Amino acid sequence: AAAAAAAVAAASSSSPPSSSNDDHNMTVSTIEAEHVTPVKVMAADISVIEERPNQQQLLAKQRESEERISRLVQAKEQLQEQNQNLRDKMLEMQVSLQEAQQNNAHLEVRVNQMHQDKRGREEEMEQMGTKVALLLEDNRQLRQREDREDMWKELASARISFRSFQLNDVALFYRRGGMGQSSSSPGNGSKRGASKEISSSSSNSSNSNSSSRRGGAQQHYVAFNQGCPHRYLAPECRSVLKSNPLFVLGKIVQSRKGQARSPKISDNPYGLPIGTVFYSLIVEFIGKPSSYQKGETKENS
Repeated sequence: AAAAAAAVAAASSSSPPSSSNDDHNMTVSTIEAEHVTPVKVMAADISVIEERPNQQQLLAKQRESEERISRLVQAKEQLQEQNQNLRDKMLEMQVSLQEAQQNNAHLEVRVNQMHQDKRGREEEMEQMGTKVALLLEDNRQLRQREDREDMWKELASARISFRSFQLNDVALFYRRGGMGQSSSSPGNGSKRGASKEISSSSSNSSNSNSSSRRGGAQQHYVAFNQGCPHRYLAPECRSVLKSNPLFVLGKIVQSRKGQARSPKISDNPYGLPIGTVFYSLIVEFIGKPSSYQKGETKENS
């Protein structure tokens, strides 16, 4: 019915105008009367006809769909590219992870070596600490030994030697006469006692005073001894004495050996028998030599 109505409308619109309107109206009414049946047209059918798209709309929609598809294809390509980039990054990260694991393994080996070195150094430090403690103990013992040696040296320096005369020994020299008293000298025999020397020294001192007053004999200082005769104070030390004290104390710093070869004073300065061996002792005086003047004064008085 809709097709027939459309055909009728098209025919009426496309037919040229006739001279006779009545003929035309009659023809239409005849056709309607013969062939057209009354059709009831619903509003929904009219709306369907009105909503049917035309060709331009279809083309526009097709273009929109193609554009949408192209956009989707581009988005897919971008996603694939991003996925490939992510895969590349993952591969790089895996390589970096492997390198980090290798470095970590090397670091673990190095750390173990450092721990071993640390333990070795700690053991060395312990050994060094033990050695230092031993060295400190040895040093303390050495200091104690040195202190004892110094104490003994100090005690030894305060004692008078009379049986032997070595360097740094302290000797007591007493005054006696020279040429005229040589025969009665205590140095003629090594077995003569110290008491006989002291008694002879007192007699010799008195004889020396008398002989010195006569101007014939030269005075000397002989070391007080027992079994070690002919130890005399050296002339250079004798010249230091400005007076003639009865005795002097001195620390031996040098010993010179000599022998009486002739009666001359240059060969026999102490008036000893020919062939006698003697020793000239250079000493460092203990105390001031002037302090011995008191003994000479008492003796002269």
